Amino acid sequence: MVHSQILKNYPPAHVHSPIHTLGRRVLATALLAVGCMMAFSVSAKCEKPKKLQMSVHNERIGCLSDGLAPIIYTELNGMKNPDGSVSVKDVVRLGYVNESGKLVIDATDKYSGLNDFNGGYAIVAMNDKVGVIDKSGKEVIPLKYDGISNNDLGHLYENGITSVKVGQKWGVVDKNGNEIIYPKYDIINLVYFREYGFISVMASQKAGIVNKEDKVIVPIQFQDGKIDYNKFDGLFRATSDSGTIYYFDMNGKEDPQIIYLAAGKHERNGESSEATKMYENLIERFPSSQWAVKANDQLNADRRQKAANDAARDAANQARDAANQANAQAGERAYNACVIEMRACMDRRGGNCWRDCNSLR
Repeated sequence: MVHSQILKNYPPAHVHSPIHTLGRRVLATALLAVGCMMAFSVSAKCEKPKKLQMSVHNERIGCLSDGLAPIIYTELNGMKNPDGSVSVKDVVRLGYVNESGKLVIDATDKYSGLNDFNGGYAIVAMNDKVGVIDKSGKEVIPLKYDGISNNDLGHLYENGITSVKVGQKWGVVDKNGNEIIYPKYDIINLVYFREYGFISVMASQKAGIVNKEDKVIVPIQFQDGKIDYNKFDGLFRATSDSGTIYYFDMNGKEDPQIIYLAAGKHERNGESSEATKMYENLIERFPSSQWAVKANDQLNADRRQKAANDAARDAANQARDAANQANAQAGERAYNACVIEMRACMDRRGGNCWRDCNSLR
């Protein structure tokens, strides 16, 4: 079986600037008077702190994620006036509380928007720019980006990278805030990085593959959905508009020897059609290579072996058909003899002369 996966890039709708969308369903509370905005995810299983360890009112609390929940609330502050009277005014505060309801991250005056934690990290916003904090409240990615994918945020914990947006372009930063891929792509897809270690990208409506150092593995010149990765042989297959298939290894090389060896691997695995396709591609695209000569020899050997197998199968089928025909003729003769004997018996003496002649056919 060919273990192949088509690599598909999805439009930026699946990524977002935080505070606007989050999760499958979102409850957004905006306190425009003080410029505060938050996004809380709401799901069928939403666990919240049982009791807050502070005196607040008008609070809105998100769901616990990674042991923390975003909160926005108002706090009453008393101020003594010159005439001795006391004025009380509401102060809007926001931050994160733990499972016990204790405020562990005070984000007041630092951020104007908070998201749920995802894999130990949360997207935060201030002045239309976004960044990322960890569970201690430390800012690991500075607030200088126009968007960060909450879908990719889990990669920051697992793989140490996530995607970021500047203007309309996407790049990649590591968990120390270093830009390892400058924002220059229209789409970046980290879905395949976890398992395979590569990144699918798009620029000017063309797709390609890069690694996390931004080294090109598959040139960014193919249609989206026309690149697939075969886990069995470790090669990318990129199909051009004309239908030509290009094979790239993880180093971005098109090596006829590697293609030849991969074809042999498929052949030994019983995938003759895939092997034949790779041999023929090798002969067509690298005709002067010694590996094209080897591929041609292998195809000829395969054809001879196939012809021999077909001849042997045809001979076996013919022998079987002949044996079946001979058996049928012998059965028919035995049937006729049985019928003649049964009739002769009846002519001689009558009585019980029945025979099961049909069973002899």
